[in-house]
Amino acid sequence: MSAPTKKSSIGGAIFLALFGGFFAFMGIMAIVMTAKGEGDQNQSPIVGFVVGGIFACVGLGIIGAGIWSLKKGKQEAALAAQHPDAPWLLKKDWAEGRIVDSNKGAFFFMLAIAIFWNAISWTATIGVFSEGSDADPAAKWIVPLFPLVGAGLAWGAFYLFLRWRKFGSSTFEMAEVPGVIGGSLGGVILTKVNVKPEKGFLLQLRNEKQVTTGSGKNRSTHTTVVWESEQWIQEEAMPDDPTQSALPVFFSIPYTAHQTERIDNRTEYKWELKVKAELPGVDYESRFTVPVFLTKDSDPNFDAKAVRASEPASPAPVVDWRKSGITVRDDISGATLIETRMGRNFLFLFVPSLIGIGMLVGSYFAWNSNMPKIFPVFLVLGGLLATIGCVGSLLTSLRLKVFPDRLESERRFFGVPKFASMQAINISSIETKSNMSSGDVHFYDIVVHQNGGDKVRFPMSIKGKARAEAMLKLIEAKLEAR
Repeated sequence: MSAPTKKSSIGGAIFLALFGGFFAFMGIMAIVMTAKGEGDQNQSPIVGFVVGGIFACVGLGIIGAGIWSLKKGKQEAALAAQHPDAPWLLKKDWAEGRIVDSNKGAFFFMLAIAIFWNAISWTATIGVFSEGSDADPAAKWIVPLFPLVGAGLAWGAFYLFLRWRKFGSSTFEMAEVPGVIGGSLGGVILTKVNVKPEKGFLLQLRNEKQVTTGSGKNRSTHTTVVWESEQWIQEEAMPDDPTQSALPVFFSIPYTAHQTERIDNRTEYKWELKVKAELPGVDYESRFTVPVFLTKDSDPNFDAKAVRASEPASPAPVVDWRKSGITVRDDISGATLIETRMGRNFLFLFVPSLIGIGMLVGSYFAWNSNMPKIFPVFLVLGGLLATIGCVGSLLTSLRLKVFPDRLESERRFFGVPKFASMQAINISSIETKSNMSSGDVHFYDIVVHQNGGDKVRFPMSIKGKARAEAMLKLIEAKLEAR
């Protein structure tokens, strides 16, 4: 985590002030022009007032964020000067070793996005269908798709509100500050209410690299998992306390992981601790951004795998593969048959697919507008990547037969079959590999490495690391000849 400088804090605040000032100015001008009757005569005045108000509020909010960032930057710069070798002391919750989850912030963030998106999309939809509108006829088929996305965002905000109201905010009490690269991260998670899931709690610790590319409307952030580990907690630390749940946390961290650090304005490494549990109605879930650093206690020879192997393993609950759209059964050939059907992640990938399609459609209007041609080009590229990735995943199916001495597979991509077969004695290793992500949820394939260096990827798109690891163990257990 790089220490902030006074110069960078002032520069960032000035940028936000100018950027926010532009939005606020445009919004206020739209309101004034609408009030004077100088706006588009074919457009309802309500549209001008609503759009102008949104732009003005967004601009003032950005200016406020700039002032807040300047104040915070000065505080962090002062702390950085006092503790040059302890960057985890720059954040109050990290320094105290008491980190509150992000449920409250996640709700308000999603609420703000939902309000902004719905205000813009519904205003545009009303304007397109209002009497006297000269909108392109094609727009009447495309624009209504955006309120549909807004409805999904509104539901997401409502669900986060229900979770926050039901469980409140949990706290992670760290055993030692910070977590250590080539060492461990430990502590206890304390919930506000007593949580009793039938299957137990799933703990996940993930080291992520976030890279931001593009700018403006074409700005996007790509997340890569550097390292991750999962474990199931079946017993609480204080099982007799009816007012809360206490979940013990202990992860061994390899020396090859990357510490918490912001390399520059576009590249950052983070550590996230997540706990979740399946419950009737609203599931329990909490997330904590935790400090993990290279310290004097970091051991280059620390073997995290050996430490985990020596610890008593808690059995993971049996996976119901049918809920994941995967069939696992005995085949008449004597093999274990694993089948994934097309479209099984439809509900999860629907919105990303719709956004990709919307970007492609938007590129058509952008190309025929007065925008610089670079904008529609980026929209096409982004739309193609999102659409092909999501739709390709939805239209991929797999039949994998696991014999004691070999693997046989039939993969269909857009209906085109591809066959593969390999002997168990030629397999050097099998691993899970993330093939794509949507938000913070990753989908995993099974990758088989052969002795000659070749590898075969089975496109299973299993949601979540825990299920992917369960599938990996299932396949390895059936390959008796390895």
